[in-house]
This record gives sequence, C-alpha cells and structure tokens, in this order.
Amino acid sequence: MTSYHSHPPKAYRRFESVCTQAPNAIAVVHEGKPVTYQQLQTQVLERSERLIRQGLADHPYMPLMANRCLEYLITMLACCKLGITYVSIEPSKPSKRLIAVLEQLGCNHLLLLGQPTDLRPDPTLTSFAWTTARLCAPTALPYASLSDGVWMMLRVTVMFTSGTTGVPKGVRISQDGLLILVDNVQQQVHSKPRSYVHHSSIGFDAALFEVWVPLLTGACVTLQPSEFNIDALDHCRTAASCDVLLLTTSLFHLVAQHRLSMLEAVPCSMSAVKYLNRCCPPLLLANPRITLVNGYGPTENTVFSTWYSLNKPEDAERDVIPIGQFLHQVHGKIVDAKLQEVEVGTPGELLLTGANLALGYLDEALTPTRFYNCRNAYYRTGDYVIQDEHGMLFYQGRIDEQVKIKGFRVEIAEVEHALTQLPGVATCGAGACHERFGNSLHGFIVFHRVPAWLANYRRKQAHEPIGHRLPHYMVPRRIHYLAELPVTANGKVDKRSLQPPEKAAVVSPQAGSAVLEIWSGILGTRNLQLEHSIYGYGASSLSVVMAHSRINEILGRTTLSTKSPG
Repeated sequence: MTSYHSHPPKAYRRFESVCTQAPNAIAVVHEGKPVTYQQLQTQVLERSERLIRQGLADHPYMPLMANRCLEYLITMLACCKLGITYVSIEPSKPSKRLIAVLEQLGCNHLLLLGQPTDLRPDPTLTSFAWTTARLCAPTALPYASLSDGVWMMLRVTVMFTSGTTGVPKGVRISQDGLLILVDNVQQQVHSKPRSYVHHSSIGFDAALFEVWVPLLTGACVTLQPSEFNIDALDHCRTAASCDVLLLTTSLFHLVAQHRLSMLEAVPCSMSAVKYLNRCCPPLLLANPRITLVNGYGPTENTVFSTWYSLNKPEDAERDVIPIGQFLHQVHGKIVDAKLQEVEVGTPGELLLTGANLALGYLDEALTPTRFYNCRNAYYRTGDYVIQDEHGMLFYQGRIDEQVKIKGFRVEIAEVEHALTQLPGVATCGAGACHERFGNSLHGFIVFHRVPAWLANYRRKQAHEPIGHRLPHYMVPRRIHYLAELPVTANGKVDKRSLQPPEKAAVVSPQAGSAVLEIWSGILGTRNLQLEHSIYGYGASSLSVVMAHSRINEILGRTTLSTKSPG
C-alpha cells in the first residue's frame, strides 16, 4: 500500500467524524431500505480493502459506471478514503464519448456498479468478477506521474462538461472546494435538514450537492434509483420525508406549475434552484415552511458560488430574481472585454476565485483558456452579470455559445461537430430556443445536394447516429433541413436567425385531435400523427409531465400512456 493511503484526505476524515458522532443515524435510504452510518462505514472499509486486493488502489483515477445506487455511494467513499479520484459515468453515455473520457484519464479500467441489466456499456467491454470491466482504449495515456501522490490528496473527483472542440472537458474538483460547498450550505440553511433527495445524474455537478452535503453533515441521502419521473421523485421525497430538493430552473417551473403540492407537502422543505430567472408562484413565497433558494455557480467553482434566499416581501413582485451575493470564501469581480473591473451597475463578465475553485482541467492545455491569473487565479465564467449598489448580483446571460439544457451545460460547437458527421452534410448550425419550461436544442442542416430520398428522410434516422456521439441532453430536440444557413454581413452564420418554424395550432373537439394538438404544441411540430412515437419527435420525461397535466385539464381524464424507447 502506498503511503498516502494511511492518511485519508480531508473529505473522508469529515465522513469518519460523522460516523463516530452518530453511528446509528440513517445515512442512506435505497429502495426503501435504510442504512446507518456505522453500516455504511463498514461497507466502505470492506470495499476499500477489496480495491487494494484487486490492484486498483494505486490508480489515480477510478471511472465508475453506475446508476444512483448504494453500491455507487460505497465505492465513491472508498475511493475518497484511498485518495483515488473517482469519475462518475452514466450508463447511457455514448461509446465514443466514453472512450474519449477514458483516454483523457489514461485508464484501461472501468468499474460497473449496480444491477447488470441497468448498465449498457459499450459491447467491446469485457466483464470480469465483481462487476469490474476493463476497456483497452485505442490510445490510452500513461496514468502515473511524479506529482500524482500530491494530486490524489487534493482532488476528490473529475466531472466532465461539454467542450468546444467536440471533446469533453474534465474539471478537477478539489477536496477544499467540496468541503467549502458543504460548509456554505450549513451556514445558509438555519434549520438542519434531515434528508436530501439524490435524483440528478451522477455526472452532473448537482450530484455533489445531493450526495456529499448530507453525508458530511450527518443527514440522509435518499436515492431515487429509477430514471427521472416526476411521480417517482414525488413518491421518493414523500416516503422518506425528504426536506431538501435541488432542482434546475426548468424542472422547478414545471413542478411549480403542475405539482405545487410536491414543494409544499414536507415541513421545512428547501428547494435549491440553479439559475432561477423569473418570478415564483406567490403560494410558495407565502409558505413559511418552505425555504426557496436561488443558487448560481459553474462546475469549475464547485456547484454554488452565490446564493439568494427568497424570503422577502418584495420577492413576490420581482420580474427578475437575483442570484444573490458571494458565499463564504468565494470571491469575484465583474470585468469588461479587456478584463478591467467595471463600475457598479455596469454589466460585465463574472470572474470567480477562492478556495473552492477547481484545480483546472484534466487537459492542462485548456486551463489557461478559462482560468485567468492576475495575482490570484480567476475562472472566467463566460456569464454576463450586473451588480447593484447593495452588492446583489443579477444574471444577464452568456457571452459565448454555451447554453443550459435540462440543467446541463452544453457547448453549441460540440453539437455542431456531431451534426457535421452525418452523411451528406455540407454545413450545419445548432442553437438553443427558449420554450415554456427552459431551453431546447435545435439542429439545422444543409446537405451537399438534395438526395432523392430526402423527402422521406426521417427524424429518427438522423437522431440515431447523433445519439451514438452525444449524451441524451445534447441531442437536438428537432433537426431542420434548410437550403442554406442564414449569414451575417461578415459572412458568419447568423445564430440569431436560426429559429425553428412557427408552431402550428390545431383545434378539434375530438379527444384524438385534442391530444394531437397538445403534443404538437409541446413538441413544436406540424407533422405529428396519432400513430407516431412522440419520442421520435424529441419528447422527454418533462414534456410527458406537461402533456399529462394538459390532457387532464382539457379532457378531465388521462387518455395517454407512454413508454420510453429502449
């Protein structure tokens, strides 16, 4: 065993302290079964010994392919104890993206956790005992370096975000950043939460909040094991009396409109929302049992950088919700295009610094492009903000082509890179269009020539190859076929003019026509027929919830059942 294993990193020592102070407290609830902190620690120790015996403890990185399950949490904590940087990978990750991640990590191993039937890794993977899989990446990089021992004590995980070159960027999250996140949440939430819901994707930075904050403060993590479903989430939250729920902006507005009781039901509930940008339902703001928080922060600054609690009378009248003020040990400044600080009330780019700043990117060459060094290291967020005379920050939008889709950060360039790989594509564009419950991606394609079969070219045929290259949240909701792309006066693609066709309005007294109208409006298409699969037109679990609510509202009953593809 190498020397750094004998002295666990800071985050695991905090977990050990919780286990000592409250061994019988419930740490995790999975599929209705509670696990105490003492039981969890015992399993973590067993798992760490097993990693050592199998020769995996000396690797600086441990890729974990899993759903939200107890096995994942145990292995995550075991990695932390041993100083191994864990990397969370969703089973649905496309094979090419998975290989790109493993190549950056220099790994030829991948740990599969959970039910084998739930995991769908690339077929080239060969399974070994204890659900271990090893992948011979075609150009695997050497994983060891002289500084790895130091790095392993500093970092806790690597989270991959969208990259402009078509290659995902690995963000190195530090032990200090994780602990500052935990401490800041404790300081901001006056009543100690008992249970957090973990419903986000394990590869999404929200998972750091949903998992590490409760485990390092003695609260409980309630796992929602299934794919996202608002009914399952509501049941999971209610059954375990969860009082903390982190929601993306689009999901929050969806829940607030169609399932308000979900936010009102549990005493002392806290809904932490990332990037809340418009007014909230007055019923929520008037409910003294609910603490509603608007949080902001990029992955590179460990989830939350600013925080605003909506507990003032004027919050009900606001057209725009502030993202708040800097959290403890978080610092920032607003600059112009020349990186000079602007005056109060002047919009500019937000730069962030502090002890919770990430340790740069896995690809060192990318770090200087976003981490700007002027005496202290600053991260260039690419976000426009404005600060008022009270120090309150207001989000104004992006200054580049990065957008938020379903809570995930997406580089438009990466989507366009995938579109160019489709057969016969001469040029293409992609863009985010604002719809009722957030942004949705649209792709725009111009072919070299119009083939005879283009009239019968089906959306599904275009989406299938893209789905092999991009994760689900980066696959365009619709692909539009154009004769040419709009351009600006200087010859560049005019992204502002890349807009989907007008939505069609269909009115019919018949139930079938009513359902068709509802779905056509939600999906923004004129071509939908009753016999068509809604998922072939870009439907998601969020749009199913919207349709369910609208059908009940108009027809007074549920007339539609859906089954996700695959």
